[in-house]
Amino acid sequence: MAISVYFLPLALKSLPIRIAHLIWIGIGTIGTVILGIQLFDESKEVIKIFFILLIVIGIVGLRIFS
Repeated sequence: MAISVYFLPLALKSLPIRIAHLIWIGIGTIGTVILGIQLFDESKEVIKIFFILLIVIGIVGLRIFS
């Protein structure tokens, strides 16, 4: 968490706050899901992975087009 709090202000130097915040939330969500799968043996259903990929595509799209 401390790392993300450190990097958010750095990202705000080159991104609008709305985009930086969305990316920050997306990365946190993806990290939480990955840790849940790795550490707590949560399911690795195809639909779950599909929606995680949609989040990643959305983050990349926001970065490209902002």
